[in-house]
Amino acid sequence: MAHFLLITIFLATAYDAPERPQRAGGEIRQGNYLIEYESFTKDRMLIYRVRNGVCKSLTPIRWCKDDIIFIEANLPPCPPQMMCEWIECTRTAIGKTEIDTSTFNFGINRNEHSNTVAAYLDKLLSSNSPQKPPLQTTLRGTVENTDGEPIQFAVRVTSIAKETEKGIWDLSYKIESLEPDHRQYKVLTTLEERTDLYAIHWDAFPEKAVKIQQHIKGPDSPATFSSFFQGEIVPVAGKLTIYHKGTRLISTTAPAYNPATKKYKNQ
Repeated sequence: MAHFLLITIFLATAYDAPERPQRAGGEIRQGNYLIEYESFTKDRMLIYRVRNGVCKSLTPIRWCKDDIIFIEANLPPCPPQMMCEWIECTRTAIGKTEIDTSTFNFGINRNEHSNTVAAYLDKLLSSNSPQKPPLQTTLRGTVENTDGEPIQFAVRVTSIAKETEKGIWDLSYKIESLEPDHRQYKVLTTLEERTDLYAIHWDAFPEKAVKIQQHIKGPDSPATFSSFFQGEIVPVAGKLTIYHKGTRLISTTAPAYNPATKKYKNQ
């Protein structure tokens, strides 16, 4: 029997109230699935949100535009008689933002169903602006860990490029947990290191970035990395992933500044 498919979409642009966010989103009903999603811009940030509807089991999803991942996660089932919480990704918009098509895959192996939905995008992969604002990505929400327990998480990564002299850049990177319960994460530099209970991998560091700290725990103990580079600096589409016992819980694209030529100051 063919599955019944209903996608409800809303688009709203507040021309008369610039402080209100521009939104694209709706809900997807297909088979036993009901998923809500939103994409909007506010204060030069791109925000993507997704949550389970009535589904009583984990729902694997991947929402993306080509290689740019908005949210890839297993949506937890909703608590009894309660709405599910949003899983949210917020990141700095690079260049002009506009509504475009995106791909929303979900179900078994994240490919049981696929839909084209509207989402706000920026010029991440084509930007070469002389302005280098800090690039920040925050992931927050509730997921189910590998033990079947719901956990709340809030993690932020930041990339900053400062030109110390003509053509010489001080690149710094920060990974921090915003969680009040001070869950400890191991910061991974390679995927082979996934041994701790919870771990974070951000594949955005240049090859010679200096590692300062291997673990983070709460807002007061971020991990920071830094390096000096000579030449052109461009944003790249790094991937941020949270793991539990070596299993991926959630991923998103988290941009960071990298040298275009890989030329180091001391070479």
